[in-house]
Amino acid sequence: MIEKALTREQEVFNKLVASKKFLSTGKVLIGLTYQPKPAPVTPDEVFLQNILLGNYRPLFRRSK
Repeated sequence: MIEKALTREQEVFNKLVASKKFLSTGKVLIGLTYQPKPAPVTPDEVFLQNILLGNYRPLFRRSK
């Protein structure tokens, strides 16, 4: 019996399935393009970003 040579796509598919990071349904890999949501932005990060972008307004004014 002659075995068919695997195509490049089949080889890559098999390697991805073997990594167990994805779930194979037989036709598609579930989770292949999954990207976790970024962490929420904290008030400190917003404050620093405003300073860097030039949107900083002092909260207090100096009295003379």
